[in-house]
Amino acid sequence: MVRKGKQVELLPNGKLAPDSRFTGAPGGSLIAVDRSFNNHDPKLPPRIDFLPDDERVPEPTPGPGPGPGTAPDLVISATTSESLTVTNQGNANAGFFVVRVVEPASGAQETVRFTSLAAGASSTRTLGCVAHDRSATADASGQVTESNESNNGATVPSCKP
Repeated sequence: MVRKGKQVELLPNGKLAPDSRFTGAPGGSLIAVDRSFNNHDPKLPPRIDFLPDDERVPEPTPGPGPGPGTAPDLVISATTSESLTVTNQGNANAGFFVVRVVEPASGAQETVRFTSLAAGASSTRTLGCVAHDRSATADASGQVTESNESNNGATVPSCKP
Protein backbone atom coordinates (compact mmCIF):
# COMPACT_ATOMS: atom_id res chain seq x y z
CA MET A 1 0.00 0.00 0.00
CA VAL A 2 1.17 3.55 -0.67
CA ARG A 3 0.74 6.03 2.15
CA LYS A 4 2.13 9.54 2.18
CA GLY A 5 4.01 8.66 -1.00
CA LYS A 6 5.80 5.62 0.51
CA GLN A 7 5.23 1.85 0.49
CA VAL A 8 4.08 0.54 3.90
CA GLU A 9 3.23 -2.82 5.44
CA LEU A 10 -0.39 -3.69 6.14
CA LEU A 11 -1.75 -6.17 8.63
CA PRO A 12 -4.26 -8.78 7.41
CA ASN A 13 -7.08 -6.62 8.80
CA GLY A 14 -6.00 -3.76 6.49
CA LYS A 15 -4.53 -1.56 9.24
CA LEU A 16 -1.02 -0.17 9.14
CA ALA A 17 1.53 -2.41 10.88
CA PRO A 18 2.70 -0.58 14.03
CA ASP A 19 6.38 -1.23 13.23
CA SER A 20 6.11 -0.39 9.51
CA ARG A 21 8.87 1.84 8.18
CA PHE A 22 8.15 4.64 5.72
CA THR A 23 11.07 3.90 3.40
CA GLY A 24 11.30 3.33 -0.31
CA ALA A 25 9.47 4.90 -3.18
CA PRO A 26 6.05 3.77 -4.41
CA GLY A 27 6.44 0.86 -6.76
CA GLY A 28 9.86 -0.01 -5.31
CA SER A 29 10.96 -3.56 -4.63
CA LEU A 30 8.84 -5.25 -1.99
CA ILE A 31 8.62 -8.72 -0.47
CA ALA A 32 5.55 -10.34 1.02
CA VAL A 33 5.76 -11.21 4.71
CA ASP A 34 3.53 -13.80 6.30
CA ARG A 35 3.35 -13.17 10.02
CA SER A 36 1.07 -16.19 10.53
CA PHE A 37 -1.90 -14.17 11.73
CA ASN A 38 -5.14 -16.01 12.35
CA ASN A 39 -7.91 -15.11 9.89
CA HIS A 40 -5.37 -14.06 7.23
CA ASP A 41 -7.18 -12.16 4.51
CA PRO A 42 -5.56 -12.99 1.13
CA LYS A 43 -6.99 -9.75 -0.33
CA LEU A 44 -4.75 -7.72 2.01
CA PRO A 45 -1.28 -9.29 1.88
CA PRO A 46 1.20 -7.92 4.40
CA ARG A 47 4.12 -6.11 2.76
CA ILE A 48 7.49 -4.83 3.90
CA ASP A 49 10.18 -2.68 2.28
CA PHE A 50 13.74 -3.77 1.58
CA LEU A 51 15.96 -1.69 3.84
CA PRO A 52 19.44 -0.42 3.00
CA ASP A 53 22.21 -2.60 4.44
CA ASP A 54 23.12 -0.05 7.11
CA GLU A 55 19.54 -0.10 8.47
CA ARG A 56 19.06 -3.88 8.61
CA VAL A 57 18.84 -5.60 11.95
CA PRO A 58 21.13 -8.64 12.09
CA GLU A 59 19.61 -12.08 12.50
CA PRO A 60 19.43 -13.04 16.19
CA THR A 61 22.04 -15.52 17.33
CA PRO A 62 20.90 -18.42 19.49
CA GLY A 63 21.34 -17.76 23.19
CA PRO A 64 22.92 -20.17 25.61
CA GLY A 65 21.03 -23.37 26.28
CA PRO A 66 19.85 -24.45 29.69
CA GLY A 67 22.71 -24.45 32.13
CA PRO A 68 23.38 -24.26 35.81
CA GLY A 69 20.62 -22.45 37.62
CA THR A 70 17.79 -23.55 35.34
CA ALA A 71 17.04 -26.76 37.24
CA PRO A 72 17.10 -28.14 40.76
CA ASP A 73 20.42 -29.37 42.16
CA LEU A 74 20.01 -31.72 45.12
CA VAL A 75 22.98 -32.28 47.43
CA ILE A 76 23.37 -33.92 50.81
CA SER A 77 24.73 -30.88 52.59
CA ALA A 78 25.20 -32.33 56.09
CA THR A 79 25.22 -35.72 57.82
CA THR A 80 25.45 -36.98 61.36
CA SER A 81 25.30 -40.54 62.58
CA GLU A 82 21.50 -40.24 62.90
CA SER A 83 20.43 -37.58 60.37
CA LEU A 84 21.02 -36.12 56.95
CA THR A 85 20.21 -32.75 55.40
CA VAL A 86 19.38 -32.31 51.72
CA THR A 87 19.73 -28.87 50.12
CA ASN A 88 18.38 -27.80 46.75
CA GLN A 89 21.17 -25.50 45.59
CA GLY A 90 19.58 -25.04 42.17
CA ASN A 91 17.27 -22.23 41.05
CA ALA A 92 14.18 -24.39 40.43
CA ASN A 93 11.96 -26.38 42.75
CA ALA A 94 12.40 -30.16 42.98
CA GLY A 95 9.39 -32.46 43.04
CA PHE A 96 9.17 -35.82 44.79
CA PHE A 97 12.47 -37.69 45.27
CA VAL A 98 14.05 -40.23 47.58
CA VAL A 99 17.38 -40.46 49.37
CA ARG A 100 18.71 -43.99 49.63
CA VAL A 101 21.05 -44.84 52.53
CA VAL A 102 22.97 -48.11 52.09
CA GLU A 103 25.17 -50.01 54.54
CA PRO A 104 27.89 -51.40 52.24
CA ALA A 105 28.80 -54.42 54.42
CA SER A 106 25.29 -55.92 54.56
CA GLY A 107 23.55 -54.13 51.71
CA ALA A 108 20.79 -53.04 54.11
CA GLN A 109 18.94 -49.98 52.79
CA GLU A 110 16.93 -47.19 54.30
CA THR A 111 14.81 -44.99 52.00
CA VAL A 112 13.94 -41.43 53.00
CA ARG A 113 11.17 -39.70 51.00
CA PHE A 114 10.85 -36.01 50.20
CA THR A 115 7.60 -34.73 48.67
CA SER A 116 9.35 -31.61 47.30
CA LEU A 117 12.15 -29.16 48.03
CA ALA A 118 12.02 -25.52 46.98
CA ALA A 119 14.98 -23.83 45.32
CA GLY A 120 17.45 -22.73 48.00
CA ALA A 121 15.71 -24.73 50.74
CA SER A 122 17.07 -27.49 52.99
CA SER A 123 15.34 -30.31 54.86
CA THR A 124 16.68 -32.66 57.54
CA ARG A 125 15.51 -36.23 58.18
CA THR A 126 16.29 -38.61 61.05
CA LEU A 127 17.98 -41.95 60.34
CA GLY A 128 18.28 -45.15 62.31
CA CYS A 129 21.51 -45.71 64.27
CA VAL A 130 23.91 -48.23 62.65
CA ALA A 131 27.38 -49.37 63.75
CA HIS A 132 28.92 -48.90 60.25
CA ASP A 133 29.45 -45.97 57.92
CA ARG A 134 26.80 -45.80 55.19
CA SER A 135 26.58 -44.20 51.77
CA ALA A 136 23.68 -41.87 50.97
CA THR A 137 22.48 -40.77 47.54
CA ALA A 138 20.04 -37.90 46.98
CA ASP A 139 17.52 -38.52 44.18
CA ALA A 140 18.66 -42.15 44.09
CA SER A 141 15.90 -43.13 41.64
CA GLY A 142 16.61 -40.28 39.21
CA GLN A 143 13.15 -38.73 39.55
CA VAL A 144 14.42 -35.12 39.38
CA THR A 145 16.27 -33.75 36.35
CA GLU A 146 19.08 -31.78 37.95
CA SER A 147 21.60 -29.25 36.69
CA ASN A 148 24.34 -31.43 38.24
CA GLU A 149 23.70 -35.15 38.65
CA SER A 150 27.22 -35.95 39.89
CA ASN A 151 27.06 -34.31 43.34
CA ASN A 152 24.34 -36.38 45.01
CA GLY A 153 26.41 -38.65 47.25
CA ALA A 154 27.68 -38.41 50.84
CA THR A 155 28.84 -40.64 53.70
CA VAL A 156 26.75 -41.05 56.83
CA PRO A 157 29.05 -41.81 59.78
CA SER A 158 28.41 -44.76 62.09
CA CYS A 159 26.87 -44.46 65.54
CA LYS A 160 29.42 -44.98 68.29
CA PRO A 161 28.11 -47.38 70.96
